[in-house]
Amino acid sequence: MELIIIKNNIKFIHCSDIHLGANPYGIEERFEDMGRAFMQVVACAISERVEFILIVGDFFHQKNLNAKTLEQAVNLLEPLKNAGIPVYMTEGNHDMATYTNIYSWLDFLCQKEYIYLLKPDTDDDGSPILRKRSGVNKIGGILEREDSYIVGLGYPGATAGVMINKLSAFIPDNEVKPVIIMLHTGIDKFLTEGMGGLREDELTLVIEKSDYIALGHIHTRYDNKDMKYYNPGAIENVKIESLTKNKDNRDKGFYLVNLAHDTRKVDTEFKKVDIRNSINIEVDITGLSSNVECIVSKIKAEVDKVHTNNDDIILNIKLIGTLIDGVTVLDINALKKEVKTLINVIYIEILNNLQSKNSGELALKENQTREEIDREVILKLIQNEGFEEKDAEKLINIVMHIKEQATEGTITMDMQEGMDIKGLVEKYVDNA
Repeated sequence: MELIIIKNNIKFIHCSDIHLGANPYGIEERFEDMGRAFMQVVACAISERVEFILIVGDFFHQKNLNAKTLEQAVNLLEPLKNAGIPVYMTEGNHDMATYTNIYSWLDFLCQKEYIYLLKPDTDDDGSPILRKRSGVNKIGGILEREDSYIVGLGYPGATAGVMINKLSAFIPDNEVKPVIIMLHTGIDKFLTEGMGGLREDELTLVIEKSDYIALGHIHTRYDNKDMKYYNPGAIENVKIESLTKNKDNRDKGFYLVNLAHDTRKVDTEFKKVDIRNSINIEVDITGLSSNVECIVSKIKAEVDKVHTNNDDIILNIKLIGTLIDGVTVLDINALKKEVKTLINVIYIEILNNLQSKNSGELALKENQTREEIDREVILKLIQNEGFEEKDAEKLINIVMHIKEQATEGTITMDMQEGMDIKGLVEKYVDNA
């Protein structure tokens, strides 16, 4: 008779939002950066001899992969497979099959035994359910290990609260074994304006039946140990806008977790990933002329204060102040070209936030990000078209979502957002 020994501690890695295949702004180096970031997760898993890895959605950046991205994924997962470290994954909004397909690339990796894909299913009436994963068909949302249950709740989309309430009934009782949940959604109080997510109270039923709630979807790190949820954030910066938010919590990485089997005590260590240096600086050019060389010289001096080596960097610059000749419109392309001759950059963004000497001219608010400025301008345009305030607010959220996905090079949208667009357009046409 085989003797099964259960370790007192369950050691595992929790990461999310890997976004393999992302190539923001068409920069080939960034494609490789995404792979290098995940390789550090793989290396840690092997050196720490973890029991398993959780990847909580958005393993891929696009639903329709190219061959190069699939090859990269297989090469990264192969060492884990060879080391006998299982990878448990649930879908993110970027991973899900398109509406015309039922088979995703995560399904492919699962069938090839590189990962265990855990996600909800539907019953005959179309209601969401969780089935225990079968070794035969490799389909199911619940996997029972000798030491724990792993449950994949997937990406609940715009109906997160309702969906989670229904699925919580299927979560196994955690009195016998620890229960670990994977859920690709955000907690609303940590989200930026216009993003949908769950309220903490909507997690109550899940919290009661689990010991560790592994979150994904939001690219910056946050957690609440009392309420058992942890969000490591993306392991690399997927877009340059992410560099301007949460300045006190910019580190990218993943959690190395120890969960005591008997006491259910959770200890987490956030392991930082070494990523490409991304620098955000605000350059005050008050008193300078609009001469390109003069402005670039000032930019170089400010960058040198925070960047001390020759590594290729991503550079995000905000120009502020008032030029001595009163000019507010600059040749941004000329500035970028000149900066590239002095600083090793793979991508540069320059935001012109200069103010006119004419105090009566509308000026941007202090410390506004590019995203905030875009939102303000687009919202004003929508309002000028005659939309009611509540519809304008709803529409701007959808427009900004589409803009974000277009900037990243992919359009991913859940069904609810499609219905929102359709309803608003129909209403506008009817009233025209």
